[in-house]
Amino acid sequence: MEKKDSIFDGITISELLKNIIDDKFGQKDIIEFEGKSFDKESYREFLMSDLKREISKYFSDDLFSDLDEQKKYYNYLMTSRKRRINNKLNKTLSLVKSIILKSSEVGKSIHDIIKISQNDSAITIPKEEMVKFVLLKIHLRAMEVCREILSLLEFGFVLGALARWRSLFEYTVIVQALIDLDDYEVAMMYLKHDTISYYKAAKDLQIYVKHRAPDFDEIEKDYSQLIGKYGKKYKNNYGWYKPEPGINLIDLANKHNMTTLLGYFRESNMPNHGSSFRIFEGNQDIKEKINNYEIPIQNLILSIGTLNQSILQYFMNAEKEPTLGFLTFMNFFGAAIEEVTKSFFEERKKVDPNKPSFNELEPKK
Repeated sequence: MEKKDSIFDGITISELLKNIIDDKFGQKDIIEFEGKSFDKESYREFLMSDLKREISKYFSDDLFSDLDEQKKYYNYLMTSRKRRINNKLNKTLSLVKSIILKSSEVGKSIHDIIKISQNDSAITIPKEEMVKFVLLKIHLRAMEVCREILSLLEFGFVLGALARWRSLFEYTVIVQALIDLDDYEVAMMYLKHDTISYYKAAKDLQIYVKHRAPDFDEIEKDYSQLIGKYGKKYKNNYGWYKPEPGINLIDLANKHNMTTLLGYFRESNMPNHGSSFRIFEGNQDIKEKINNYEIPIQNLILSIGTLNQSILQYFMNAEKEPTLGFLTFMNFFGAAIEEVTKSFFEERKKVDPNKPSFNELEPKK
């Protein structure tokens, strides 16, 4: 088989310039370009002074010449990859989709009982409803992250799914902290904390004059007002956490008894570094790839269940007798976690007979 040239072999800048010149001149000794006359040598000097523009055009033309073929090839790879994964984990991924859809029903149920007033210019949330409103917003964003994780899993991007799960875990911790505190001011501090992120991003853009945030002055004003009201620690990542505004996520998880998946949260950062790529990717067959699904799938459904059950428990008044709808939802997520686990182990065992089935697992002590 003939060896292909690497990027360090092949055409040189001088050869490329010669190709451009030959293409422009053909049989001519002199050409007119941009109102000027050039012979080959002067045109070469002109190209060297304007190298970026001409060579960019040369490569752009080459790129777009086979754009349709490249797109077809990319679509073929993605479709083939998704089909292979789906053939092996069809039941498991279908169950995960169902759990996410059922979670959306939880969000709808929550929305329907929050007293929100809305007119043409503003939304009004009563003080006693603010914690509930913030929990609803977090739930909505968490479900978006769940769908992102599912899409990554469907195409076999396990590393990406694991990385996005970190955000989902963070939401479950924040939800539990807000529920435990049940404090209007903390909810407001969390809701407004986005301004800190906006300000930091807008300020970073100041080094790029062309990309200056158009409303930077307004963002800076809002930022200053919030720091003035809540103090300098408010600008920290978890500065909204009133009891301890300097806290980090791991300490927050420990403080609110959300440590079940904390070890996975620490580990999920590792595969995003080069030293761990070969664990998940490389020249793996489908058997090895399916094995790598265990952690992100288990973490995903556990986080979805924890998030929904925590929120449902908060919204169900403890003084009332539990409704049938409440019990149905609470039991659904508990049963769903076990069902996904069973289906994954069954489907993986078909691919890798060396792995245990669900019934062969030793019970946890």
